[in-house]
Amino acid sequence: TPAALAFESLGLNRLWPGNPVNRRYRCLDLDLEQAGEVEQPAGALLMFRREAWEKVGGLDERFQPLWFEDVDFLLRLHRAGYRIRYAPQTWAVHRGAHSVDKLPPERRQTYWYGSLLEYAAKHYSPGGRAMVGLAVLFGAAMRMPAGAALGRKAHSTPGYGRVMRQAVSFLARGLRRQRAPAASSTTSCPMV
Repeated sequence: TPAALAFESLGLNRLWPGNPVNRRYRCLDLDLEQAGEVEQPAGALLMFRREAWEKVGGLDERFQPLWFEDVDFLLRLHRAGYRIRYAPQTWAVHRGAHSVDKLPPERRQTYWYGSLLEYAAKHYSPGGRAMVGLAVLFGAAMRMPAGAALGRKAHSTPGYGRVMRQAVSFLARGLRRQRAPAASSTTSCPMV
């Protein structure tokens, strides 16, 4: 939801980890031993039918180089009538972040927030986009001096400066963008 992404962007999820806004987003109530329907499992291991992939058009390449493409894909599957399931008996070892680790911290920030803003532009109403854009802007503005004071390279001034410019640009152009139409949900859904 826009509120969940706003809480993430403002760092409220770290100050109040069990908050009701981020509980579902962070799957805090998910029993990892039980199979069941979920909104958005981790994108490190997804299995789906080819027909489902083709029906919703696969991953959206606007999410470059990564981040939020899996969230977008799963939301489009859900809107197309598919159920998203978590299966604890299916697992893999994900030795990830190899590409991400090669990126300078300021690039990671720029890409992550850029993809978050792209997701908001694609799926949220003008009010939701404004909420997320303002949260990214103010969250970056708060992190920049805090990170510098603590000497954290990941909270670099240039990186968060770029994120703030992204948010301002998003707010200037994104509020005019039309919301993508949502498919009507059904009670009888095929499995992914």
